[in-house]
Amino acid sequence: MPMEELLDADIRQKKLKWIELIPAFLVLLLLIWKIQKSLAEHYLFESLSAVGFALVGIAGAIYFFNKSIYYYTLLVVFIAGLIGLLNFTPVKYSFSVIFIRFDPVFLVLLGVHLIVFYKSIESRAQRNKEASRHQQIDSFKSKFRDKTVDELKALTQTKGFREEAKQAATELLKEKGH
Repeated sequence: MPMEELLDADIRQKKLKWIELIPAFLVLLLLIWKIQKSLAEHYLFESLSAVGFALVGIAGAIYFFNKSIYYYTLLVVFIAGLIGLLNFTPVKYSFSVIFIRFDPVFLVLLGVHLIVFYKSIESRAQRNKEASRHQQIDSFKSKFRDKTVDELKALTQTKGFREEAKQAATELLKEKGH
């Protein structure tokens, strides 16, 4: 059994929240490095850096209000940086494919963001699936509430019914003492 499954659901959720912030922490480190380097070398920010700072600040503020928009905002920022429309890194590396330049720093940030985003979506989908399953069981329980014990036993043993219906019938049998 993986160690993740042994953790309490609340602890797993807190762990996931910290993991979601990894791309933002990496961006924050790059921003601090950029500011430190520009102050040490006495040069002004270029417009791409100013726009990058603004968009990262907006994405950071959005995180606290609507996380789903945060993921997409940060995704847009990383893609814009990848193709050279933004820059908030102190060093500028690039490689070209045909006529398009790519920045490998933003490629790494984009990769980390997509991995974290996938884990977040996977976790959210699992919670939604469980909630939907419980909702269906409750719905079947309300439909089967008037059935007799014999009808409920027949329901649990018949192969044509969905698992949620069988689960609801089993729970109703337990409630009725059978």
